[in-house]
Formats: sequence, structure tokens, C-alpha cells
Amino acid sequence: MYRINNDKLTLTKLPEITFKQENMKERQHIQQWIKSEAENGILDEPLLIIQEEFSDWNKSSERLDLLALDKEKKLVIIENKRDDSGKDVTLQSIKYASYCATFNTKDILRVYQDYLNKTGRPNDNALSNIRKFLAYDDENAELILNEGSTQRIIIIANNFRIEVTSAVLWLTNFGIDIKCFEIKPFSDNDNLYIQIQQIIPVKDAEEYTNRINNKNKEDAQYERLNNETKLKYIEFWKYFLQHCEKKLPNFEISNSPSNRSYSHFPSSIKYTGFALHVLNNNCRVDLYINSHSNEIYELLYSKKDELESESGLKFTWHKYEDKIQSKISVIPSELDFHNKDNWDNISNYFVVTIKNFQKALSLFKKEIETFN
Repeated sequence: MYRINNDKLTLTKLPEITFKQENMKERQHIQQWIKSEAENGILDEPLLIIQEEFSDWNKSSERLDLLALDKEKKLVIIENKRDDSGKDVTLQSIKYASYCATFNTKDILRVYQDYLNKTGRPNDNALSNIRKFLAYDDENAELILNEGSTQRIIIIANNFRIEVTSAVLWLTNFGIDIKCFEIKPFSDNDNLYIQIQQIIPVKDAEEYTNRINNKNKEDAQYERLNNETKLKYIEFWKYFLQHCEKKLPNFEISNSPSNRSYSHFPSSIKYTGFALHVLNNNCRVDLYINSHSNEIYELLYSKKDELESESGLKFTWHKYEDKIQSKISVIPSELDFHNKDNWDNISNYFVVTIKNFQKALSLFKKEIETFN
């Protein structure tokens, strides 16, 4: 920290001192400064202090230095260390955050009202103060505080050990909202100053870090949903294959349950095979022509009226000139795979469609098998 001299052209570097030198204490001084200036943004944002030296935990007597509320209705756990951060402040803060995670709006109002009462403000109303802080003008609007796992942590110290900074940086990679502020005292003869600055996450990189963390959360959520969906596909195709053993006993089915939205199914007609699809709002059967696709496709297309009449199905036709496959699709059935109550109907739909499709194809079996 520098002082601008009277000539406005030169600076004087202020010597850094220690809190111990000036007999300044953690609770009596640092905590009071934070508490008195929290709403004015001493920690780079307005915070409403709702408790101090809080220990009203279930089966624990540990004391949380300061508990605050931010503008997004999240609880903020604030831990102060006068000099060295120590090695265990990260774990200590995480414990407090886990305790606070159970607080609902009613709990927070009670905790804050107790704080107002013990600090000589019994006439203040906790709910009114919080609404004012949050700029909730509509008194009828429902107020929900501390939703989900949104608790935040702020650690303040004169010096941070590597054990703490390493742990904090690692936690931020998992989307934990935890910050470290460094507090330094300086002296200018009879005047004392403090400098408080955020060191983790690095201020200029915080927005980028938050975007990365949000993306990682979205990716993790997508992966979890994707895995859940895959398990559901396996469960359905296993159900369907068991259904086929009863309904299509003459078919040799070697398929193992698929973890995808589609599964291949054998056909008794040479050069062809079925693909069964289960989608969000419908299910569909496709007949793929794997070899001599253009010739067989043209043959079947020329017989499409007979195919539809014999099978009782309606088709859409897909000829791919630049591919080795063509396909004939049955008009989809509107059955939602995600509703397990539909699984029996979907299985029946697939079985009946395959039976009727193959019955119609068998009329042209000899012609199809003449292709070499």
C-alpha cells in the first residue's frame, strides 16, 4: 500500500505491520469491522449479517464466526483468522456449511431474530429487514431462503497456508462457492489502515472460473441423465426380449439388451433386418435392406400396395442412392417409452408389426433371394 504525497508526484510505501503488534484481536476488531461494513461491501458485495458466534447446532457446540445472507438469498459462512489461517479452517468451514444446509426459511428468520434481540434491536423484525435487504417490495410474495445446496463460504486471514489454498482451489473445481480474502494492516505514523482483497478465486478470473464450473455441472448432470437413460433402455430391451420369447418362439434372437434407443432384430427374409426404435413420444419399426439395396428396394416399392394391403401397415420409403442401405419405415405408434405402463403395449406393437411385415414380405421371398 502506498500513500500519495502532497506533491501528487511521489509515493511513500506504507510499512506492513501485524495485528499482534497493535494488539488487535480476531473477534474484538477484525470480526467487528466485517460485521459493521458487510452491507457496504467490505467483502466486494453487500451481505446482511444474521448471526455472530453462532453455535445453535444439533449435537455440536462449535462456533461459527459470522453467518450472512447475500442478495441471491444464499447463506454465507464467514470465518475469520487474525494471523495464520491454520491448516483446518477449510474443513471447519465446510462443516458449518453442511450444518447450515438444513436451515429452511423459518429457521433463518428465527436465527436472525435471536441475533437482533441479543444485539439490542428487539423492535426490528427479521422478515422485514430481510425483505428490505433483498428489495422485496411485494409483501405478499413468497420468500424462500437457502434453497438447495447453495451455501457459500468466505475465509478471511492475514496469511493463508498452502494446505488451505490448495484445498480451496480443488473445491472450486467442483462448483463449491468458496472464497479467500487476505486482510493486511498498514501503518502511517499515527494512522492505521487495512487492505482486504480477494485472492481465491483470482478476481479477474472468477467469471471465467464460474462459467467453467457451471459447464462442468451441466456436463455432470447430462452424464448422470445419460447413464440413467441407458439403464432404462437396457431394462426395456430386456423386458421386450422376454416378451418375444413367448410371442415369437420360432425366431432365433441372439440380441443382448441394448443401452440405446434402438435395437436390431433378425428377419427371416434374406438381405433384410429390422431396427426397432423407442423414442420420447413414439416407437417405430424400420426394415433395412442391406445388400442389393437398390434392386430389392425397387422390387418392393413396385409392390407397395400389395405390401400395405397384406400387412395392414402404412409405410414411408427411404432410398439412399449414396449408401449401401435403404429402408422402409412403418408409420410410428404414439407410445411414450419413458412411461413403463406402456412397455407391454410397445412390446406388443413391435411383435405384431414384425409378424405382419414378414408375412407380407414372404410373398416376394423367392424374388428377393434371386439376387446374388
